[in-house]
Amino acid sequence: MSQRISIHQENPHGDVAAQLIRELSAELATRYSDLGLDGSGSFSPNDTLGPRGAFVVARLDGQPAGCGALRPLDSESAEVKRMFVAARARRLGMGRAILAKLEQLAGEFGYRVLRLETGRRQPEAIALYEAYGFRHIPPFGKYIGNPVSVCFEKEVAIHPQIMTVRRLQPADAAIYHHLRQCALKDVPPFVGPLAENEAALELSELQSQMARYESDGIFSFGCFVENQCAGVAALSRKLNPKYSHKVFFWGLYVLPAYRGHSVGRRLMEHRIAFARSLPGVRFATLQVTTTNQPARLLHQRFGFVSCGLEPQALNLDGQFYDFELMQLDLTLSDPRG
Repeated sequence: MSQRISIHQENPHGDVAAQLIRELSAELATRYSDLGLDGSGSFSPNDTLGPRGAFVVARLDGQPAGCGALRPLDSESAEVKRMFVAARARRLGMGRAILAKLEQLAGEFGYRVLRLETGRRQPEAIALYEAYGFRHIPPFGKYIGNPVSVCFEKEVAIHPQIMTVRRLQPADAAIYHHLRQCALKDVPPFVGPLAENEAALELSELQSQMARYESDGIFSFGCFVENQCAGVAALSRKLNPKYSHKVFFWGLYVLPAYRGHSVGRRLMEHRIAFARSLPGVRFATLQVTTTNQPARLLHQRFGFVSCGLEPQALNLDGQFYDFELMQLDLTLSDPRG
């Protein structure tokens, strides 16, 4: 029979929170007994009582079995504290669910970064944080110089409910033009000729061109976060029947302030779904500069496979770059499950 996990904010001074904190402290004290640590982790429930702090309790079939907390560090970042899952509830996904709840709250509170500290004798915790997407960082704050501390950091993902992806229309030309110009200044080696041509157009010219896009087999998309366009992407399909069974993905760009918040992933998901909706389309192709490792990894996660290399395909001020050609079979299921 499936077991139900529920997670809600609760009073850190309440009896339930106090009991879970005692269980965690006792377990940590055992693991670090030779160092004389009491397992409290210098945590005070009062740290979570402010408007941008939180303490959550996780229940398994209604019974308390885990907890976690957010402690403000500064206006941009918060620390994850008192992460705990009781032995009776482990290996059920509760730890990941607590982290997801804390990250959701962090986003609602306006934080951009989550940090945390754990100990070298807690391999289960280290594995959880790595799997969830935290990256190792040098010890911060009071953990500097602590030989058993292992510290992590993660950019807060934007809550999906405030992120939307839609087709761009001629009325969006100013937004689209701005992001194309940002890309050209930000990452010129990674901007392909189609996107570069759009950036070079006058705004009125781009607007007129966008009005013809659909009839020319071109579709552009924008990812909006609270009405701010955070990223763009496009695809094109040749009208010649010999080539209309495939589409070409191009022009994926995310503004620096929104990187690490799943904007690129959402654009990829939408673009792939749109390509699959086009009658007769079987493949999506693209080319990526071999030095653009984040883009290569993103495409690989979606099932794109390498199908060729074009050496010295791009000459930027005398510096040559190779293109990797990649293809996705749209008739196959999503490899991410």
